[in-house]
Amino acid sequence: MNKDLKSHKLQDCDCEECNEVYDADGVDNKEHILDMIERSNLHFENIKDNTDTAINLLKNYENEDDDFIDAIKIKCNDIVDVEKRASEIIDKINIMENSFKSKVEEIPIGKINILEEYLEVIKNCENVSNRLLENLLKRLI
Repeated sequence: MNKDLKSHKLQDCDCEECNEVYDADGVDNKEHILDMIERSNLHFENIKDNTDTAINLLKNYENEDDDFIDAIKIKCNDIVDVEKRASEIIDKINIMENSFKSKVEEIPIGKINILEEYLEVIKNCENVSNRLLENLLKRLI
């Protein structure tokens, strides 16, 4: 999760990478882009499920002693923070998806590379969320 994305402003970018046009010759290339978007959404759904599970667990233990509840709250907050980070990235992916829908054959390679980076960040967020939830469950057992 500590992997930072390169800051890259696509709107006003005139770098060679962003102006190089993606060659979508054939169905496979378009499907690859749409597949990356779909996988990102699936990873995000898993992250949201982890958050929901953590919050439901917290509700189930609300009558325990304060120290125990505080420890659970901290772990739950960490899981929520991961979802917030992933939400920011998925919002960017959704914006890209909307711009891709009509003109997949004209997508600059730079944007595809950024989409691939976003997918990696979402996968990392899911891994962190899974690990945090697993640690929370171990604490409760």
